[in-house]
Amino acid sequence: MTKQPSSAAKKVPKPEPEKLFGQRVRARRTELGITQESLADICQLHWSYVSSVERGVHNLTLQNILILAEGLGVDPGELVQGLPAPSPEHRKRTRTRSRGRA
Repeated sequence: MTKQPSSAAKKVPKPEPEKLFGQRVRARRTELGITQESLADICQLHWSYVSSVERGVHNLTLQNILILAEGLGVDPGELVQGLPAPSPEHRKRTRTRSRGRA
């Protein structure tokens, strides 16, 4: 007798787009052999911002996506192509965090 999967089986969460984007930025930066600080200098961004992008902490603006892509020497499409749309739960968390800002 084989067991049927439980209907309450845990769903595997979709990776958040910010984390996947950050992984792509890090992969390209390391491919180029440059540090976060060097990329930040090229892009005229703070090195801690680049670090947080690579960790998937920031929901970037279009402007910063374009700046990072230029600094990495890639088409912005390479960094965003195929990224999943945020889940409804993720969208709620993002909206809640931004409401506290002035």
